[in-house]
Amino acid sequence: MYQLYEVQNRSAEEHEAFSFQIERENLKWLYNAKQDFSKEMDRANALEDLNAHANLGGKIFKRKTMSPSKLTGLGYFGFAGFTYMYFPHMVMHFGQSMTMFGMSAASIMGMIKF
Repeated sequence: MYQLYEVQNRSAEEHEAFSFQIERENLKWLYNAKQDFSKEMDRANALEDLNAHANLGGKIFKRKTMSPSKLTGLGYFGFAGFTYMYFPHMVMHFGQSMTMFGMSAASIMGMIKF
């Protein structure tokens, strides 16, 4: 506690004389060493990233958001939803059993493809 009081209440000249253990010239060398270390770490991280991308064969950049199979599955789900929305009209044209079979088949195919 006394040391904290001592540091807090001394003048700038006393602080410079007694508590500055690192010489000012050494600060420049330490700063340059830190900058060199940071640059070296950035370079190493960039090399690791390039190596990871090379091992993946570039797939990280070529991956499509939606494969054709999944798009087909969504199409089947869309057909089942459309049939459900217009169920009375579909029943009038195709009959209840054919409409239900179409909705069921489209739903199952949508689950398989998606």
